[in-house]
Amino acid sequence: MIVKVREIAAGAPDNIYAATTEDGTPVCAYVLGGEGSCLIGKALVALGVPLAVFEQRTVSGKLFNTRFIDVPEWLALLGWDNGTQARWLHCVQAHQDCDVPWGTAIEYADRKATIGALSL
Repeated sequence: MIVKVREIAAGAPDNIYAATTEDGTPVCAYVLGGEGSCLIGKALVALGVPLAVFEQRTVSGKLFNTRFIDVPEWLALLGWDNGTQARWLHCVQAHQDCDVPWGTAIEYADRKATIGALSL
């Protein structure tokens, strides 16, 4: 997962995530319009997580595709590890969600999650 996130960010390091719905309303979603939307959503889809997962799963009554689902929650839903890697992914997502370019979000995560250039 981390390798894929790094790969996608490296391909668009200056990208600032800003998605909108069809009517132009700003939205933060893992999947939008049938494809990965944010950095984490793009990585999950690229790794083979079916799009249907994002619309079928809920946590606390909220659809899995909303910004209210945090990294540890979707990792648990998918049965993935929730340790150091999750902290790194959460850091990337949190910075991306605050209008930080993808490349910079990766740099912040490397520093803040204290795992350096870990590639898993």
